[in-house]
Amino acid sequence: MDRIPLRSDEWFSRQDEVGIRHRSVLATLGFDPRAVAGKPLIGVCNPASEFNNCEMGLKELVQVVKRGITEAGGIPLEFPTMALGGEFLKPSDLPYRNLVSMDIEETVRANPIDGMVLLSGCDRTTPPQLMVTSCDIPAIQLSAGPKRIGL
Repeated sequence: MDRIPLRSDEWFSRQDEVGIRHRSVLATLGFDPRAVAGKPLIGVCNPASEFNNCEMGLKELVQVVKRGITEAGGIPLEFPTMALGGEFLKPSDLPYRNLVSMDIEETVRANPIDGMVLLSGCDRTTPPQLMVTSCDIPAIQLSAGPKRIGL
């Protein structure tokens, strides 16, 4: 059975100076480029921020997700995006939804991401994450669950 070409192959299989630099980055992140060759690079989008109490549970969830990606044979690389908590964010979260969606889309386009796990814990973060379908890569969204109750 033939292996499906990965987007990341374009970055890491090159035999020129640029390919060497890309593989060098993997090494600085603790990955042996030879051992991970041909494995999918999975971006883990994490909007966790202390400005948004809805997404505090993502700090624990991200570690479980990354471990699962590794066990399934992928390479997990976490990247941040803006948290859209309604309690502090003024005037409201609505003007920022497109910004978050564009942030994620451009991160995917500019990096060797083959698939993506979108972490969310807030009903304000969920829609802009789901707007990234134009990236045309496999993606799944996981929720942090209910937020903690304050006083």
